[in-house]
Amino acid sequence: MLKKSDLKAQFHSIVPSADCPSGTHSSAGECILCLQGTYQEENGQSTCKQCPKGQTTKYEGSQSPSDCIGIFFILLVWEV
Repeated sequence: MLKKSDLKAQFHSIVPSADCPSGTHSSAGECILCLQGTYQEENGQSTCKQCPKGQTTKYEGSQSPSDCIGIFFILLVWEV
């Protein structure tokens, strides 16, 4: 099973921004996972896109706007 720390180690390396995969953005020559509440579906981007108001993602490194879910839904999932 791939852990979040494995992803950070894998993508936190010095590379040209064009090489940063979806779910990441480039910053100072490094690929950084998109923060929780953001996503990036394209490779080689310098920023991540914000989920709509009232929505967030479950994890860092989200790759699609469909990863954005209502905050209320997350609370229900975590409580179960």
